Amino acid sequence: MLDHNTACSKIPVEIWIEVFQYHLGPSLSNPRCSSVLDYQRSLFDKSTKILYRYRRKEQKRVILQLVSRFWKLAADQVGDRIVFVYPLGYQVPPNYPISDAKHIHIYPDYSIDFRFPSDYPEQSRLWEYNVLHANVPVKLGRDVPFAQIVHLGRYNIVLTDPAAKPDDPLPGAVRALYWSPPSHRKWCDKLAHKSLRSLVALHIESMWSSMEVVPLHLPILRYLYLRTRLFDGNKDGTTFLTRWNFPVLAQVYLVYGEFSTGNIGAFLHRHSMTIEELGLHGKRESVLACCLKGLPRLKTYVVEGFDEFIAVSSPLNDMWCERPTNRTPASEDYLIVQLLRLPDRLNAEELAESLPWQILQMKKQVRFQMHDSWTEMREDVLDWVNPEGHYNLVEIIRTISDHVFDGEGTSWYSAAARVFETAVLHQYYNYLSER
Repeated sequence: MLDHNTACSKIPVEIWIEVFQYHLGPSLSNPRCSSVLDYQRSLFDKSTKILYRYRRKEQKRVILQLVSRFWKLAADQVGDRIVFVYPLGYQVPPNYPISDAKHIHIYPDYSIDFRFPSDYPEQSRLWEYNVLHANVPVKLGRDVPFAQIVHLGRYNIVLTDPAAKPDDPLPGAVRALYWSPPSHRKWCDKLAHKSLRSLVALHIESMWSSMEVVPLHLPILRYLYLRTRLFDGNKDGTTFLTRWNFPVLAQVYLVYGEFSTGNIGAFLHRHSMTIEELGLHGKRESVLACCLKGLPRLKTYVVEGFDEFIAVSSPLNDMWCERPTNRTPASEDYLIVQLLRLPDRLNAEELAESLPWQILQMKKQVRFQMHDSWTEMREDVLDWVNPEGHYNLVEIIRTISDHVFDGEGTSWYSAAARVFETAVLHQYYNYLSER
């Protein structure tokens, strides 16, 4: 008699869910990520890139659903539950109830050009912007439900009071928010609304100065990305930071102008005892000098290239105690230098000479971590348009090979790294032969 209980049905569904999650890759609807890189790639990347990753994951998930009813049951539970809402009223995926979504991504609509407001008469170029964004704001809690993750473009927002739950001390369901305020109107007070007190991740890109000094206390916020590059570069648009306080803030990436270093430095000093991962895009020396107690819990520093590490290594060194003489190479007393992306341009000769020396001067061991796994980087080889630049990257890594790992922690001496290296060299030599 045939046994209709297949092998896959005998394995608990919880195990299949774990297997499927690993196969599909990082979640696009988890408001808690482990690093700045994960937040920027999974939740707060460009709209088109997130949509592309969603479609790729859904293609894999549909295949799993077609294998058997049992696999379909497991695959149904690993969907990202993300909805992309477009200004014209349609959405992706169509017919999916937006009230069930964990991640709501509202696409910006760049269809109308207008000149800068009268406050910025020196700016004569056109700026793509839809006036509708400012005049007809997104009403969170009404037009758009409170989801765990809300990704807004350049829209003004109106926040409504969430339904009270007796067992929830933090009202509101929003755990991660991406927002780019569309104008110089007041926007800091929106963040102080009680519906956002449950935020664990906040990504703000503001090109408008905000002189509001509104107290902002987010008790469980762990991730903050703040870009405050202004149209008028002669102003400090970060006065609001003087009243911002996040007790458990751990992951920080700040982009700022030269007139904002004082407030940025004071903000870092105030949170220096909790910060574990940091990235700075601006004047770093004066900002880090404000951290009088150092950054005792700092484990990862985020950079966009090797040259940025050289620029920040000395101020980081100044904050640490002297390097112990009896430390073994296996010691956990090291700093992870996280690269956000593959550098576009590299001065191979200069970096190959300066990087090894700079690593030796550090009071902590240094471990460079690439933006992705060797396997994923190998698959992207065919998309590269700069073979010479990536050949230089390999040459630089060879000079510091003991200190370089991929995004999964695999060393440069692994088989996967050899495949990646071979692909880069093959592409580079083909490039030379065709010149």
